[in-house]
Amino acid sequence: MTARLFIDNGIDFEYMILLAGGLILLLIILNVLVLLRRYLHTRGRTLTPVFLRSVRQAFKNILRRAVPAVVRRRRSGILRGTVVVINSFAAAVLMVALFDLFQGPGIRGHYPAVEGKLQNYEEPITIEFDRAVDTTEFQPYIFPEIDGEWRAEPEYDWMPGIKRKVAFYPKESMFPGKVFIYYAEVTDSLKLQEKWEYGINAYSVPVPAVSSVSPEKGSEDVGVDRELQFYLDNETGDFIEWSFEISPDVSTQLYQSDAKTINVRFESLLAQNTEYSYKLRRTPVRYRLDSGEVIDRGETSVATEGSFKTVKEPLLESIHPSGEGVYITDSIKVVFDQEMEQQSAQEAFRIAPEVAGTFSWEDSRTMIYDPGQNLAKETKYTVTLKQGIRSLKGGFTGKDVTHEFTTIGAVTAGFSPGGSSVDTAANISVYFNQPVDKASAESKFSISPSVPGSISWNGNTLTFNPSSDLAFSTVYTVRVDAGVKSINGIDSRTQFSRSFTTEAQVFRLNVPVYYQSLRFSCNLVAARMALAYRGISVSTLGAHSQIAKDNTPWNPDANTWGNPHAGYVGDIYGNQEGYGVYWGPLSSWMSGYRSNAVRVGWSRTQMLQAVQAGNPVIIWAHNGYSGSGANRSWTTPGGTNIYAIQGMHSYVVVGWVGPIDNPSQIILNDPNRGRWTISTGYFDALWSYFGRASVVVY
Repeated sequence: MTARLFIDNGIDFEYMILLAGGLILLLIILNVLVLLRRYLHTRGRTLTPVFLRSVRQAFKNILRRAVPAVVRRRRSGILRGTVVVINSFAAAVLMVALFDLFQGPGIRGHYPAVEGKLQNYEEPITIEFDRAVDTTEFQPYIFPEIDGEWRAEPEYDWMPGIKRKVAFYPKESMFPGKVFIYYAEVTDSLKLQEKWEYGINAYSVPVPAVSSVSPEKGSEDVGVDRELQFYLDNETGDFIEWSFEISPDVSTQLYQSDAKTINVRFESLLAQNTEYSYKLRRTPVRYRLDSGEVIDRGETSVATEGSFKTVKEPLLESIHPSGEGVYITDSIKVVFDQEMEQQSAQEAFRIAPEVAGTFSWEDSRTMIYDPGQNLAKETKYTVTLKQGIRSLKGGFTGKDVTHEFTTIGAVTAGFSPGGSSVDTAANISVYFNQPVDKASAESKFSISPSVPGSISWNGNTLTFNPSSDLAFSTVYTVRVDAGVKSINGIDSRTQFSRSFTTEAQVFRLNVPVYYQSLRFSCNLVAARMALAYRGISVSTLGAHSQIAKDNTPWNPDANTWGNPHAGYVGDIYGNQEGYGVYWGPLSSWMSGYRSNAVRVGWSRTQMLQAVQAGNPVIIWAHNGYSGSGANRSWTTPGGTNIYAIQGMHSYVVVGWVGPIDNPSQIILNDPNRGRWTISTGYFDALWSYFGRASVVVY
């Protein structure tokens, strides 16, 4: 431990190099001076008086401070002794410093911290070692895998050749969730020490949630020119797409006044005396950091929803009708907030386009204008109440009041579902914007490929219920041809259609996910997950205490170690050399809890058939991190050859995507990554390292 006191107690590696270099230089200078003096003395020569005086004066000053006057008289002898002491002390410190420099690198710090969160995607992911590391074989990984650049960097610009900091500069963002960072093949720059690995579980930038809204939900008398503000609990950015939906529909513009505030600006004034309901939606996206180009989008969710009501029109409680889709037979009703002079109100009334009609009053506050003929279809009408309308109390309106509505137009249709990965059990809905003739609409409805089913109605919504589930991974196109008859408006003029793709077939056992907290415990954690699926709970250390072990120590010189076919090999904590256990001992231990069977050389289809029968399968494979699965085989002291690889790992196969005989993906429970879905080709490659060895848990 004394040899590592310098760096381990805060002295930077670079300064240790300077210290060692300075000590070497000091030793050279002192010994050159001694040798030069001896050389000159043997030839009857001396150093120049000026030089000797300067050296002598320097030692006098040292002696004057360090020793009493009595001893100072013998300074000549002490001077020689001082040189010896300085040589000895400098050499001793130099040896300690050099030994410290050549120790294996340790971790000084990293970002993010264990279980920490990324602050943003512009800041690199870093790990700093206390000593220089070998960058030629160093293997960093990040999961989920994203495009980016790993760089080995110097800590100080004045010593660029010493690199003990590794940084990942992402070129794209990642979805919210767990991030696993793994550093493999770590050793010193001279490759003197044994390689080791280190993993970090962390989280990506969190999805911001809405903490408050202004105006508050349920507010009344909201100004028609008012913007909405949504305040977030975390900063947003390009990794989230925000969308806003409001009913009745109004064109809006979203912008950010700061990183934690989403603003909604309405491009036109809101309708007065109108209750609006809204939803703010968020969609996680992955994007290129340099161009902002979106690479992928996640699932859209509702961040918040609410409603508010706008202010009443001046001296008016309401005007009916409003909005769109107004029936052509409707009358126009104006309700004031107090009793009015009827003649004054009637004279101030205007409608454009002009429509002849008659006035009547339900009471002293409610005026009715009844057009003498039907209103025109698909037409915007503007009702104007000129200023100066008088109340019975003597008040009057100070400005013109206008109100708009649009009469019913042509039939339009919308569809659900849409997009991809649609549930094969989903019904198909067609939303008409107005009442239609149901028989006419049904005759115009079609789906391709053709699917038998039945049609039902709920208001203006046609629902098609297929007689059986839709086919997996199939593109369906739903059409409503032109000519759907309207009850009150105009028949549809165009064809409406939408396509969607059904989900791929997915089979998955509900096996719980456990993460390994001990470095060499993946085999036991995989077994814990399989047993937990069968209702059996056992801890990792409990399993380790019960399973057979081969405690033969690792001998790197003789390349001998224990037999993982006989029992657990190595240190589960990773404090010393660790490895794990193979299928035979694991199966024997699990037999005390549940029946199981070892299978080696199985085909993928045979293995998936076991999963389909409800049996989780533990497999031995490569972890996908540690190099390329380099061979690290050894022999036992008894001479048995043990096949092993760098990065031996266990997973639990819990399902697949696609047909069982030709799946596109395999679903795994990984003690490192959690639930992990990978391509079939990648799975086959990882599983092949141990001859497709597995244990089926019944």
